[in-house]
Amino acid sequence: MFTLFKSLLIYFIPIFIISPIIDTFFGELDKTKGDIRILLEILIHTFVLIILSKYFESFISKKIEVDKNILHIVRGIILVGLQKNLIDKLNYITYKNPIRSIKFF
Repeated sequence: MFTLFKSLLIYFIPIFIISPIIDTFFGELDKTKGDIRILLEILIHTFVLIILSKYFESFISKKIEVDKNILHIVRGIILVGLQKNLIDKLNYITYKNPIRSIKFF
């Protein structure tokens, strides 16, 4: 149990500190920008998060033995949950999708 908690904290703290910094780096949703520009920001933002996550995973795995399940859980919660600007952009683009205007049923 102690090893599990230690692994969780070692992976949680650096990502918890750096994740909001990345989110503010990409800025808030600006609806005056074109949809393609917003989509490009979403893709770049996601790519940066993936690279950061893989870097932390490889860095921490070299230093200590960590349960891979913990890494995946923390990655999902923190990297996605702390990205308010990314979530706002995804919601905006999702509702602008032309398929939403088609009524299937």
